[in-house]
Amino acid sequence: MEHSKGTGRAQGRGMTGRKHALGLWAAGLGLAILGLPILGLGGCAVRPRPTLQHGGPDAIADPAKPRWAGQPLTWEKLDSIEQWLTDQGHRADPFWRVEAELQLAEGRLAFAADATEEESAHRRRTRARTGFLRIRSDPEASPSQLRRATSGLTGAGTTAREASAPAVEGALPRSRWGARRPNPGRLTRATSTWSYITVHHSALEGAPSVGTSEADAVEALRTVQRSHMDGRRYGDVGYHFLIDPAGRIWQGRDLAWQGAHAGGTGGRNNVGNIGICLLGNFDEVRPTRAALGALDDLAANLKSRFSIPHSNVVAHSDWKGTVCPGRYLLPHVRQLAR
Repeated sequence: MEHSKGTGRAQGRGMTGRKHALGLWAAGLGLAILGLPILGLGGCAVRPRPTLQHGGPDAIADPAKPRWAGQPLTWEKLDSIEQWLTDQGHRADPFWRVEAELQLAEGRLAFAADATEEESAHRRRTRARTGFLRIRSDPEASPSQLRRATSGLTGAGTTAREASAPAVEGALPRSRWGARRPNPGRLTRATSTWSYITVHHSALEGAPSVGTSEADAVEALRTVQRSHMDGRRYGDVGYHFLIDPAGRIWQGRDLAWQGAHAGGTGGRNNVGNIGICLLGNFDEVRPTRAALGALDDLAANLKSRFSIPHSNVVAHSDWKGTVCPGRYLLPHVRQLAR
């Protein structure tokens, strides 16, 4: 009898527990219908699932998703992407910034196939190739985005060797001159097509000339970078390439980053602008023939690679009131623009 009574009490408690659970479930259902958070037995709010977009059960709404994402390919879409990159790209989520550059390059490549004039097709393929190459060197690009960029390069007629080559063949790497690591927090991504080349001189204070040895060049390069990073608080040396009196071309700031050399409000003159600096003060001394020859080769390489017009090779003094690149170098810069 004790066993039977015990079983009855257990069954009674079980029924009561089930009624209690059903009551909690019903209350929770009512709160859910009213749009209120549901409290579990542990007292924690159960968050509602994210709103799903049209396009499949996994298409969760992304508040950071730009308006141009998912739109069909049109020139208007490419224009809106370019504007978005200019206005918001530098502070956007890295995935969407890379995606914007990728869709811009893919769109240009697609429209190159529709161009009726070969010149227009070449220009669009070149701009697309520039975008794909920039994405290939972007540390924030995802594996999928890198694969699409590689595929785009193939579609743009770029060989595997060209895709893996540096921007300028023969340019000495940063490791050769012991460059400091850049500070990405103070750098701006290069999101615009390269359309200008600006020539400077270093005009190192107290050193109107730089020796021709590699050791002299390395010392001058480090001095320029130190002046820019410590004195001006730049994220790296401001120029993309530097040339010493012996005619060596040195890699400065990577082309993945916008330069810091031409000024303008908010640095606007640096947008799409490759900076080249010849080491020395050419308001005081004349540049060497070797340095001028290297400048000619470098400018020709960059103009060809990025379809930069001859007239867009300019001096620093064309952007602001300065004597840079010096009275003895300026005439040669003018010749490059012809």
